[in-house]
Amino acid sequence: IEAGQPFFYIGGGAALGVSQEPTAADTTQMLIQFPKNETKTIAQTPSSYNGLIGNYYSGTKVAKGFGVVKETKGVQSIDATTEDQQIGWNSAYIDASKIENAETPGTIVVPLTGDLETAIKDAIIDAQTGKVNVYSVDGILIKKNVKVSEATEGLAKGIYIVGNKKVAVK
Repeated sequence: IEAGQPFFYIGGGAALGVSQEPTAADTTQMLIQFPKNETKTIAQTPSSYNGLIGNYYSGTKVAKGFGVVKETKGVQSIDATTEDQQIGWNSAYIDASKIENAETPGTIVVPLTGDLETAIKDAIIDAQTGKVNVYSVDGILIKKNVKVSEATEGLAKGIYIVGNKKVAVK
């Protein structure tokens, strides 16, 4: 490769001399030669970011309760691992204890396709966060400076204003 020319290195398993899946005991390193006979050795070290833990090795076992992405009959889901579940090489798992929550809520878009049946009756879109005041529809203050998650606790059936939204308590 000439100097200044961009390139991609794509591993090819047995075609590149790798006879089997790598294991944690594997000390294989990638050796890249640069112009003027300079070389760089790059060790196989998987990366981790915000709870997503990379895995290069075959035979890696993950403790109970971590998340793994799986596909069953064309449907992808995130499932909890069982005790000492083995995960595939060149994959990853999710450690929820290492996820850093964003300071402000974001938006998650979940595309749904096909024939789906759910037990969802109501969905809250653009949910409020932080503390709010609760008013009756007459404008009388019922609760002041309460968490949104606790705003309707203990209220009688009716319609209330929670923060800036009308909420029905059944």
